[in-house]
Amino acid sequence: MSASATSDGKQFRAAAAPLFIFLIGLGVPLFIATAMLKYGSRLDWWSVAKGAAFMVPAGVIVSVLACLLLPVRLSPAGIHAQSIWGLPSFVRWTDIKEAREFKLFNLRWLRLYSSAGPTVTWVALFQSHAGEFKLEMLKLAPPESPVLVHLK
Repeated sequence: MSASATSDGKQFRAAAAPLFIFLIGLGVPLFIATAMLKYGSRLDWWSVAKGAAFMVPAGVIVSVLACLLLPVRLSPAGIHAQSIWGLPSFVRWTDIKEAREFKLFNLRWLRLYSSAGPTVTWVALFQSHAGEFKLEMLKLAPPESPVLVHLK
């Protein structure tokens, strides 16, 4: 972390719908494939259907929890988000030496590399208020910031 995080600035939360789609779209086929590999022809389809149906409320709960527990705060000083491990991470606008986009199916993330330390800050680009998030980034980021290249 390059500086202590402050509570000023505007807080944004990731959108739950793309997370839910990702979890169900990846989880259900993997669950069915695993059950087919394990049980083969003895597969009880009723049990598989109940297990897949259980994944829907579980996906809702996990999506909502992730959105609530992993916010992004944009302030005039910098960006407060999370590391890859979900721990709080803060990077000053002036300390961002590189920004790389990371796509995982339908989820877009921005990895911010700081010149002040080895911590990589991950910013979810699938925000619930995407337009407002983009405008706030454009307003706060310096003109030479590598973050601006990835705002589409």
